[in-house]
Amino acid sequence: MTLLVVPESKELGARFLVTHGGVADYALVAEGTGFGLVWVEAGKFWYKVTLISDQPPFYTPYLPDRTTLAASPSMLVAGAAVVAAIEKWAADYQKENVYKSPGGTIIPKVQVGAIRSGDPYRPNMAPQVCDLYLDVRSVPGQDPLVTKEQISRLLTDIGLKHTIELYHFRPGYEAKNIDRLADAVRRSHRAHFDSDPPAPHVETSSMWRDLNVFNEVGIPALTYGPRSTSHSYKRALTIDSLYQTACVYARIAVDLCNQEKISKDSRRSGLS
Repeated sequence: MTLLVVPESKELGARFLVTHGGVADYALVAEGTGFGLVWVEAGKFWYKVTLISDQPPFYTPYLPDRTTLAASPSMLVAGAAVVAAIEKWAADYQKENVYKSPGGTIIPKVQVGAIRSGDPYRPNMAPQVCDLYLDVRSVPGQDPLVTKEQISRLLTDIGLKHTIELYHFRPGYEAKNIDRLADAVRRSHRAHFDSDPPAPHVETSSMWRDLNVFNEVGIPALTYGPRSTSHSYKRALTIDSLYQTACVYARIAVDLCNQEKISKDSRRSGLS
């Protein structure tokens, strides 16, 4: 039996690995879960929404009287209407698309992450173009084109002409045939900590992580490791938590790699 223990290296490293011969029967991805077991991760759809005015670039003294944000000749102001509409839609979206599984729960959230419009050297002219960039998290099996159409319909309903481009697409996956690896991780955790693994934080299964790369190509993979106090630019881990993790990883490798390899035919039939 072979096992890959994969440190955090983001997608490029993981995808290069599996497409250049770095394959095994299972993959244990070394990312933070608070010592819980996670084998499902969200996907991510990044959309670029573009608003283009069909009116001239009004000089400030000639601006027409104000009505609604969406009706403004300034696409920057109209962009504010888009943000408001997306925020309202996002609140319902994450509730309606919760994905629960034994490997974790995904709450797919949405964020307006960037906006580009206007000229800081000419704020006296109404911007005719506005680009907004959305990060939409998804669940396994979700169609990005359906979600794109939902957003488009939302903007049409508030009266805005627009285009939407899906410029980054990474689907989410749930591991298949993960039981043998999951059992080995649980045994090793109990042997080291003398307790069962805790339930993972929902945020750890609502991200996009390298776990998806391995499950995408059919290598059953799960994530297990310590967790920093916050998921930000400063993600400090204690030395003790790293030591404890290394001890459990060693136990997992010894446990799993001393088991008899399962044939693909047996795996397909559900035998273990």
